[in-house]
Amino acid sequence: MASFVEALSMFGLEEELTCSICLCLFQTPVTTPCGHNFCLPCLEMTWIEFEEKFSCPQCRASFETRPELKKNTVLCKVVEQFQISQDGLSKGTCEEKREKADSSQTKPRLPSPVPCDSCLVVDAAKTCLTCMVSFCQEHLGPHLESPAFKCHQLVPPVKELQQQKCQAHTKLLEFFCGWWCMAVLS
Repeated sequence: MASFVEALSMFGLEEELTCSICLCLFQTPVTTPCGHNFCLPCLEMTWIEFEEKFSCPQCRASFETRPELKKNTVLCKVVEQFQISQDGLSKGTCEEKREKADSSQTKPRLPSPVPCDSCLVVDAAKTCLTCMVSFCQEHLGPHLESPAFKCHQLVPPVKELQQQKCQAHTKLLEFFCGWWCMAVLS
């Protein structure tokens, strides 16, 4: 019975040492101004995709300028000790994932177009996460000009947005739960 309790305890620790972006143990962990931790490469790639909008992928806190990220050395040591205690079992699968991700980044990837939900003809320029709709540049106008849409969150076009909504709550699924192997609300 002690090994079961120990296994649960280690799972809890592993969950705390896991990046919420890549779902692997932290690699070069950094801390955002809001206090959340991510792998440096994961956060860099996330911020590159969202151009000049810098926000925390976990709590969505936004930062006016790009925060200066510093390596979280304590967390780095804890991850190293955890990997040693696990005999590298956790490390292997993540290394494979990262190698695959790195190799896919060397190839230019062209995003498949997301159609504008208003006209269905032109490719979308942005997706509004508040309205849950994608707009081409022409139909995006009211969101950019009207004060009524000032608080709406515009992001690069999101493919298959309707499939990423919770069927019960009609809210966007934001996080992936490794325990239940499914996307969940915040």
